[in-house]
Formats: sequence, C-alpha cells, structure tokens
Amino acid sequence: MPAPADTLPVLILAGGASRRMGGRDKALAELAGRRLIDIVVERLRPQARVLAISGPGDYATGLEAIPDRADGPRGPAAGLWAMSAWMAARLPGARGFCTAPVDGPFAPHDLVARLSSAGGCAVAHDGENDQPAFALWELAALRRVLEAAPAGEGIALHALAHRCGAARVRFPASSFFNVNAPEDLARAEALLANG
Repeated sequence: MPAPADTLPVLILAGGASRRMGGRDKALAELAGRRLIDIVVERLRPQARVLAISGPGDYATGLEAIPDRADGPRGPAAGLWAMSAWMAARLPGARGFCTAPVDGPFAPHDLVARLSSAGGCAVAHDGENDQPAFALWELAALRRVLEAAPAGEGIALHALAHRCGAARVRFPASSFFNVNAPEDLARAEALLANG
C-alpha cells in the first residue's frame, strides 16, 4: 500500500559540480530575479511535511542540509545514501522519500502524490525518457541496491532506478526542463513568461 504523499520526505538534489555552469553553484543561479533553490523549495514545500537539501549547506533556506557521507557511493547516488542514513536516525519506520533536482524549476505540483501512487520505487517519465532525479525511492530497495554496489564508486540514477525496479509515472515533458547551462536560464525565463 502506498504511503500517503504528504508523509514522504522530499530531498532536493543540490550537490552537483555544475561543470556546464562554469563551476557556479546552480542553486544560486537566478531565474526571473529569484534563486533556483528558492523556486524549487516553493514548488515542493506544499508536497511534503519534511523537505531537505542534499548538499553541504542550506542556502539560508532554514531546511535541513544533508551532506554526502564517506561510507557511501560517489556521484548523485551519494545524496540518496546519506538521506537513507539520515532517515534511519531521524524518521525510523519511514518507507521512503522523493527526490527532485535544484535545476528543475518546473517540478510538477503533484510530483509526490503521483509518484507515491505507484506503490514502490517510481521514476518520472516524460513520454520519451526517464527522469530519475525526479523519483520516489523506497528505503528497503534503495539500501539493498546501494549496499551491493562497490564501495567508493558511483552509480547513475538511471541504473539505480532500474535495479530498484522503479515503476514509470508519466508527466508532461515541460515539467523536466533543466537549467544546466547559462543559456538555459533565458529559455526558462521565456517558459515562465508563457505560463
């Protein structure tokens, strides 16, 4: 039975290297005069009782910042490993959590509700591709896969979702526009202007 959507914590993935942004922290990039982190927090806050940030700091949001751990995998999966350990300590008995990236300012307003309806691990799908940064990770499946992975190595979120048996949940492709490079900010502003 799926967990009620508002009981699932949501983790904002904000720990990337931002190479295509010239090393600039994407969370601090401004879109229509507002930081990406603030836009994403605003979209996700109504969807979860607990909202946290995967990264070294909270960007003055007041949210819990969950840094990567030395005992886990590298890359994007590191944030998921750290969140699973944080939940074991802070939210024992919780079944899982959702993720969304800080560079995804158009995250669906019903992301958590629709992912949670899948009944286990689930990944957003845009009609052509999986969007594994927008996902629900059931703790038992996630820990099983990550504990079996070679220590100190990375695992791509696509591969992780596959190994966890994640269901696909269809959303409009426009929900997953990513701000990966400076020119994407102008495109995102045009999308905002067009509603």
